[in-house]
Parts: sequence; structure tokens; C-alpha cells
Amino acid sequence: MKGRYGSDELMLFTLLLYFLFFVVVVTTGIFLINIPVYLFVFISAFRYFSRDRARRQAENQKFLHLLGIARQWKNTFSRRIRDRRTHRYYICPKCVHALRVPKGKGKITITCPGCAHKLNKST
Repeated sequence: MKGRYGSDELMLFTLLLYFLFFVVVVTTGIFLINIPVYLFVFISAFRYFSRDRARRQAENQKFLHLLGIARQWKNTFSRRIRDRRTHRYYICPKCVHALRVPKGKGKITITCPGCAHKLNKST
């Protein structure tokens, strides 16, 4: 194993996809899904035994970046769902910054913290 890349988050994610597809194949009996199952195992093994550390690290960094974007979107979405009864969200037309204001205040002037643009909205 000397000089090999080893495991990282992307390899573990592909193994997780392997197990999920494997469970789907076993429970449904649709064996056409076997090709992606073996593909995920091959990708995981290839990444684990690879000697090109720089390329594997770059791939993992790109995956982590995309995973971070997905997590940020999920957190924003769940926060908006949680606050839907008490707050209202607006988007600043100049800087596209999300503005969170409390509901039930009537007509108010909202000042964007990013660009200091003023909006007149009712909550």
C-alpha cells in the first residue's frame, strides 16, 4: 500500500451509493441496475489503489466543494421551512442578498445589509 492514495470522502460516498444500489437490486429484482453497482465498486477500488495522489486529491476537493453547496442549500431550505410562520424572506434586487424580516409588522422599509439598498415591503 506504500504510495497508494487510500480512502477519502469521495470513495466512501461511492461505496455508500454501491450499497444503496445493491439493496435496490436485491429488493426489487431488477438486475439491469447491476451495471452502476459494479461501476461504483470499480471507482472506489480505483481511487483507493491509485498512485496519482494529486489528481485524486483534486477530485476529492471538487466533491467536497459540491457537497458543501448541497449542505448549504439544505440548511437554507430547512431554515426557511422552519421560519415560514414567523418570518418572511425577500431578495435584494441589487445584490441578490436574502433578507429575513418578521411577519405581521405591516408596511416596513427594509435596508439590505450588503448594499444598503432600501425596499418598501409589507410583511
